[in-house]
Amino acid sequence: MQSGDEYAFCKPDIPLYTLIKLCNDGLRSLGRIPLIDISLTVEASTIRYTLPLAVKGRKPTNIYFRNPTTYVRYPAANWEIEPAASGSAATLVFQKQNTILNTTNVFQTLDGYTIVIAYEGLHEALTTYSSSVNETIHDELAVAACVEKALHWKVFPRQRKIDVATGQWQSRCSRRHAVATG
Repeated sequence: MQSGDEYAFCKPDIPLYTLIKLCNDGLRSLGRIPLIDISLTVEASTIRYTLPLAVKGRKPTNIYFRNPTTYVRYPAANWEIEPAASGSAATLVFQKQNTILNTTNVFQTLDGYTIVIAYEGLHEALTTYSSSVNETIHDELAVAACVEKALHWKVFPRQRKIDVATGQWQSRCSRRHAVATG
């Protein structure tokens, strides 16, 4: 099994979108996984950035700058998250980074670089048969999570609308194929 491998559940017993929902339930039951957001770009005179919606309510585990062509990483020291009032987004605030040049442009040498925000969250929702599973989740663990939810759906038809706690397979597979955290 390698990156890009595809799996199929080819029984007509479970409708496709029901199976996708069951797989989402299984993947999310595995807990938090490491994720990144790369939607922000450094602007030389900007020190305040509205946090992306994906990071809402989550504390970043790391923030760094990445060169968009070479992908070389540069540490982002002196940052903080400024909380927001209800109904608005929090703000990522950088302190002065470029003290050597002593200019008004805080990020003069990093202009155009990507701001990478690392955080932990639940697996993104699968939406179609071709949606990808996050690479931090081992193939066997992902398959086991989906199969367990699908079998439960088949075995307990009267409880199909009720999510039930996962079985022993989760602890066995989690020990065998631990999700990478950094």
